[in-house]
Amino acid sequence: MHTALLLLPGRYWYIPFFSTYYLLPVVRQSLYTLEQDLMTLDGKPLKLRSVVSYEVADVMTAIVKAYEVTDQIDDETMGLICRYVARKELKELMDDRTKMNREITGLVNRRMQEYGISVKRVQITSFISGDSILHTGIDINLGEPK
Repeated sequence: MHTALLLLPGRYWYIPFFSTYYLLPVVRQSLYTLEQDLMTLDGKPLKLRSVVSYEVADVMTAIVKAYEVTDQIDDETMGLICRYVARKELKELMDDRTKMNREITGLVNRRMQEYGISVKRVQITSFISGDSILHTGIDINLGEPK
């Protein structure tokens, strides 16, 4: 049987083969999500990336409810962004980026509370749209087709 204990600052005995410990920083951190290829409600392709600023509010919940909490934040954020973008038209997304970031932050924060994580901000950092750019396979750095 395994028992999870929260260790407060201090000195503790660690017995190899009998003890396991996990170190989880709780201060504000940033996590960059992977690049996403998405489709808007009106059928326009998007390529975007985002950054999530978060804090661990409940260490025990974060460790017990997710194997790797950073992977969970990344997966949940990308899934919620995908759902959000699929329900909006491109013009609506382009018109008010501040509103989009605020709404996505609220969605991700509500979802991550289940894991003891407090999301402070989700910011879309890269937002590219356009059929010819996304589908021709041109690498912007090289300027040649892949």
